[in-house]
Amino acid sequence: LPPLRIGKHGQLMEWLEDYDEAEPGHRHVSHLYGLYPSHLISRHNTPELAKACEVSLERRLSEGGGYTGWSCGWLICLYARLGMGDKALEILHKLLRQSTYPNMMDTHPWGTTGVFQIDGNLGATAGITELFVQAEGTRVEVLPIFGAAFGDKKAGADIVLEQSNNPDGAQRKEKPVLADLETGSLEHLRLPYLGEISLSWEKGRLTDLRLVQDEATPADIGEVTRTLVRGDQVETISLKPGECWEWHGVSFL
Repeated sequence: LPPLRIGKHGQLMEWLEDYDEAEPGHRHVSHLYGLYPSHLISRHNTPELAKACEVSLERRLSEGGGYTGWSCGWLICLYARLGMGDKALEILHKLLRQSTYPNMMDTHPWGTTGVFQIDGNLGATAGITELFVQAEGTRVEVLPIFGAAFGDKKAGADIVLEQSNNPDGAQRKEKPVLADLETGSLEHLRLPYLGEISLSWEKGRLTDLRLVQDEATPADIGEVTRTLVRGDQVETISLKPGECWEWHGVSFL
């Protein structure tokens, strides 16, 4: 396959040639597969390409993209991988507001004429987990949602969502979404290499963490060493099958 390249607008090139899009606001972002669900692109290992993905998303959304439930689900995951938790949660609110029935089923397209499409539900739940835990092999990043963007806005302040995010076409103000999630917990999220993680946090800081390695596995993978990452801090934990590691107290990550 041709290598990933950056185009004239600073975007990740979608085609072999650096064409101008015939439909700049198209709901598909298939050329960003390397960012999510793959790990070919990351803000840690390939920051230039990650920035190009951000530019591609900005260009899509500025032209009206991301207007279906499943497209919103993918955008949540992409913004989570970019560490842009505030933007990911803005899209999540959009999905729940305009592309979700009262019974929580995703609708495509939005409105009373839509039909149920599970892609939006599965994409949104995948994106929600990506906001709190991102795993690539044995590297596990916790609470990426509370990155550099967290704390930039004062709690209780207003932000204005884009006009295209509202079915009625009117702008409206809402409380910053990151502040809504600054305290919480997550339990029994599965990790690669047959393990799971549980964690809790307060005011955006990790307070409790538990790693468990499966006791019985179909493939004997032996001891697994995981690298826990929170911002620029790193902790290395090795567990044999059946072992558990816990930490409680004032945040060290």
